Amino acid sequence: MRQAAAAGSLPRQFLAFTLVGLVGLGIDAGLFTLLTGVSWSIAAARGVSVTSQIFVTWLLNRAVTFAQQRTPRRGAEFVRYAAVQATGLVVNIGVFAGLLLVPPLREWPLVPLVLGAAAGFAFNFSVLRVLVYRGADRKSTRLNSSH
Repeated sequence: MRQAAAAGSLPRQFLAFTLVGLVGLGIDAGLFTLLTGVSWSIAAARGVSVTSQIFVTWLLNRAVTFAQQRTPRRGAEFVRYAAVQATGLVVNIGVFAGLLLVPPLREWPLVPLVLGAAAGFAFNFSVLRVLVYRGADRKSTRLNSSH
């Protein structure tokens, strides 16, 4: 029991989520670069690269980051995961756009970009942990309370 609880620990999950996110970024950027390099439009290439990134990070987060919390209902889990990712993107862009309204930051747009990305990342990790991958937390609580 103790080992299963450690597998779902916050620091371990945060590190795994970060590494999976970096893999996702590589897929997104790499596929986008490849597709635009063979004359795809920016919009079409980004649509494919983001969709691929969301799917691959769902698989990896399901297998590694939240392995103890995943549900057997993969389809429903993926829909919830994608919805959180989409909302996280809105948070990311909202923080970015809002910070661009601050005159000194307008001159350094990379700062709002990084802060927006960090806000989206924090939102996604927190909400995925609470709303999408909460199953095993409840199971382990029930198992521990029955002893």
